[in-house]
Amino acid sequence: MNKLLFNIFALMLAFALALALPASAFAEDENPSSSDSAASAKAEPATSVDANAENIVDPTQRADNSFIYDTTIEDILAETSLHDGRIVQFVGEAIGDRVLDDASGKYCWVTIESMADGSDANISVYMTVEQAEQIDHFGRYGVTGTTLQIRGTFNQACSNHEGLVDVHATNVGVMARGVEHPDTLNLSNFGFGIFLIIIGAALMAAFYFVRERMR
Repeated sequence: MNKLLFNIFALMLAFALALALPASAFAEDENPSSSDSAASAKAEPATSVDANAENIVDPTQRADNSFIYDTTIEDILAETSLHDGRIVQFVGEAIGDRVLDDASGKYCWVTIESMADGSDANISVYMTVEQAEQIDHFGRYGVTGTTLQIRGTFNQACSNHEGLVDVHATNVGVMARGVEHPDTLNLSNFGFGIFLIIIGAALMAAFYFVRERMR
């Protein structure tokens, strides 16, 4: 009888411990949340920008075009309306020659060509003669022109130049100097041709020799 009572008491004690352990674990988990809520209660309340009376939108304010679009000549010509009137910056090779502006004599036109492989996209850049003097070579056959970084305002249809698509440069920087590529005579390219000439001369000599023997 005593043994039966002892077993019942042990089972009840084990059941009570099983119920008590999860409750204490949940109590420990709830403590951090209570401390977080207390910390958040001590923090300064968040304020909305709308609560500031000075933070208002001016509907009459014009768009800011001072942002510089670092782009390429291909992208500019593909989206002329998007870049119209905006400050663009791109890199290209000076080609052809500079053309002086007859109206002032202080400005000139320089054609800048894209340096992307397989691309012949180019754009006219209106710059000062002083800026153009940085160009040491203009690109042509056998010459790589000076690589320039151009920054200026793009015009889809320039009102000052009869609707021309151009860029009015404000900054012109040299990225790389031009290089000349003189033609060189490489005799190894003529090796096979020289060999054929020698073979042909030998056959001609053999032909004449045989013909003379047959007479």
